[in-house]
Amino acid sequence: MAGKRKNGEGTFDQVTKSGIKYYRWRGNLGFDAKTGKPYRKTIYARTDKELRSKVAEAIAEYDRGAVNIPKRLTVGMWLNQWLTDCCGDVKERTRNTYKSAIETHIVPGLGNIRLSDLQPKQVQTFINKLDGVKPKTVKNIHGILHRALEVAASWGYIVRNPADNISLPRIEKQEVNFLAGDDLKRFIDAVKGNPYESMFLIAIFTGMREGELLGLPWDCIDFKKGTINVKQQLQLIRGDYVIVSTKSDKARLLSPAPFVFDILKEVKREQAKMKLQMGADWQNEYNLVFTRYTGENVARNTLYMNFKRCLAAAGLPETVRFHDLRHSYAVFALESGDNIKEIQAALGHFSSAFTVNTYAHVSENARKESAARQQEAINGLLGKSLG
Repeated sequence: MAGKRKNGEGTFDQVTKSGIKYYRWRGNLGFDAKTGKPYRKTIYARTDKELRSKVAEAIAEYDRGAVNIPKRLTVGMWLNQWLTDCCGDVKERTRNTYKSAIETHIVPGLGNIRLSDLQPKQVQTFINKLDGVKPKTVKNIHGILHRALEVAASWGYIVRNPADNISLPRIEKQEVNFLAGDDLKRFIDAVKGNPYESMFLIAIFTGMREGELLGLPWDCIDFKKGTINVKQQLQLIRGDYVIVSTKSDKARLLSPAPFVFDILKEVKREQAKMKLQMGADWQNEYNLVFTRYTGENVARNTLYMNFKRCLAAAGLPETVRFHDLRHSYAVFALESGDNIKEIQAALGHFSSAFTVNTYAHVSENARKESAARQQEAINGLLGKSLG
């Protein structure tokens, strides 16, 4: 029985422990790529056949890079480690979203499974059992799990990502809501005199997001050049309002109509009056354009309540969201003759294809105007050809 394996990496022999004879293998499976030290292992079995099977399995594990897997590491333990070690550079709000999905869905479903034992079938079953969860949310949950497991694979904790090639529920594309025509006019009439009239109007005619408006500072507005530099937003994170980068982490430069700057000039005049009245009590830490009378930022809930009141006053459905004013801008811009690339840049979309897909239906007026323009062009062509 005793003797070296033919490649010289280990030795087989027999030992007696507590009066029982065991077959033993002691050897070097290879070398740690990081430290250069040999990876040594001792394996015991009751029979020669069992020992050789265990040795072959250990060699196979080493060859596929699985020897560094912590044997007791569960999926839940790994996800917590991933959050701590690998998500430090993501936005806090995004990290909180990851944490919520992990704690609410992934850990209850997969958390107790050993990381090295997790199989694609278990992931698929987990995804299928997310009853009552919207398809888009299911996709996000899977995306978080996939990212975490991809890192585990790159670290050698697992051989491959078991979340690959998982079937996800189909996401039905929803038509965007927007205000146009008479609806838009009624809403504009309804916001007149509202404390946040200026914010509603600028949202309609720039396409800025709610957080971008709430976090817009005066030093990002250039009245001479007629531009607005959208580079940050105000977000409510764990009960505190903080300034963070834009959704895409990229700034964008807007060149809206002069009407927008007329509104901003009036806001500036009114803010100067409030600042004078408050004196030393004025609090505008971030030099924000839109503030309360004290200089503090406008609360999202306050803006929401005023928005809903204006919708009701205009006789519009309460299902319309503040974000739909952004869609309203896009449709208004299309109807005004702006091209897709211009609208893409104004909205900060990552591609013009996304903008086209989002607003493919546009509005009835835009379709009629397009048909009228085409008919005029056809008449011109036919007139020339007949002449």
